[in-house]
Amino acid sequence: MIRRLVGDVMACSAAEAVILCSGVGYGVRLTVDDLASLNANPKNADIYIYTHAKESGWDLYGFLNEKHRQLFEAVIKVNGIGPKSALQILSCFSPSELVNIIRMGETKKLTKVPGVGGKTAARLLLEMKDKVDSGLLGAEADADNQGRASRDETMEALLALGYKEKQIDKVLPELDRLAAEGVEGPALVKVALRLL
Repeated sequence: MIRRLVGDVMACSAAEAVILCSGVGYGVRLTVDDLASLNANPKNADIYIYTHAKESGWDLYGFLNEKHRQLFEAVIKVNGIGPKSALQILSCFSPSELVNIIRMGETKKLTKVPGVGGKTAARLLLEMKDKVDSGLLGAEADADNQGRASRDETMEALLALGYKEKQIDKVLPELDRLAAEGVEGPALVKVALRLL
């Protein structure tokens, strides 16, 4: 079972990235945000993998953050939600947004995800609520919120330095990734300036 890939991005499409590791190209399905981040930084990609084995072969699902993979694995344990649906959900909502939706019991928001109907949304809320209430997923949401706050502060600093929003938007996926890893304050601004 493949759990992690480190290599360069050979190609990115709307559905997957091809990661070159030791001469082998692996097709990996990722969330929209992670694909954008890989597109912006194709060298030395470090991807946490969930391997889904089925009769016709293996599908690899990748995440730039280990905790996001753990959340994905928790979502696919819900009866009736497969890896493709779980990836759609995590493409539509950040981990903190998903945890807040579960906490608030917002079925309607979940039904906006393609392929997720009312019954599936209700089941996800019911089965995931205990994990959120026990703090298993709450810590991820708090870390994600801290990362977003740090990213937002960096954006304000860059705007104050005269950079345009269109310029900053190009480096946002990388700033999000770094902020999620705990890079914040002046260090995050320095990275952003280097990327710009």
